[in-house]
Amino acid sequence: MSKVWWRFNDIKARGIAKSRTQLNRLQKLYGFPKGRMLSANIRGFDSEEVIAWEQTRPIAGPELRGEAKRRHERKLKADTEPTQADAGQETSLVERPQPHGAGKTPRSRPRKRAADAATEAATA
Repeated sequence: MSKVWWRFNDIKARGIAKSRTQLNRLQKLYGFPKGRMLSANIRGFDSEEVIAWEQTRPIAGPELRGEAKRRHERKLKADTEPTQADAGQETSLVERPQPHGAGKTPRSRPRKRAADAATEAATA
């Protein structure tokens, strides 16, 4: 059976690397297969080598550290703390932040386009 060669777009479509820079980092730091030059400007990756590399990758990521760990712990704490509704107290609606520009009053006059300003100037 002949080998199946994947190009960079195939690697990208599988979600392994989003850019050539990321692919270079995977090769340098994590042992991703280097691939083979199939012609002067074409690099191919043996699909069996790529699949074998994928199977060696861990399922879970590394343990959280620093600020990421603190954020995660705060989120867990907030999820486990009882809310007012759980305590049987009255609840009030929480006001959520509005997107930029929401809630502003509309302009009293619409802006003039450059073409409208030019015609006004010509008629005056």
